[in-house]
Amino acid sequence: MQIKEIQTPGEIASTYSVLKQIYEDLKEENFVENIQEIMSQGYRMAGVFENKTCIGVIGIRIIHKLQFGKILEIEDFMIDRNKRGVGVGKMLIRWVDWQAMHYHCDHIIGNLATKRQESQKIFAREKFILEGFLFKK
Repeated sequence: MQIKEIQTPGEIASTYSVLKQIYEDLKEENFVENIQEIMSQGYRMAGVFENKTCIGVIGIRIIHKLQFGKILEIEDFMIDRNKRGVGVGKMLIRWVDWQAMHYHCDHIIGNLATKRQESQKIFAREKFILEGFLFKK
């Protein structure tokens, strides 16, 4: 397994099958263009690859929040359901830790849907603390 930052259109396209597992309404026809657009606004991705196949993805953004200061926010986090339990989540979180340190972030924050129990276990294992709720309207 190898982790790398996602940058090229081909690398972006390789993440689709993993992200489709959490975002059921994700459309493949404009996926690369949509990711490139949010990358132009500061979004970054890393993927874990096994034999050139993406098996885990994390998307981040460095932002400032009044309450927390400079933070690294995890926006997307998914491990292929067939590849769980082999250390992919740990690799992705280590990449996030390194990015937060590199950019001198005060905190790392992640938002997860309540139904994403496997990802919640990874966050808990990695010493994330539940601090609130995300409301959507």
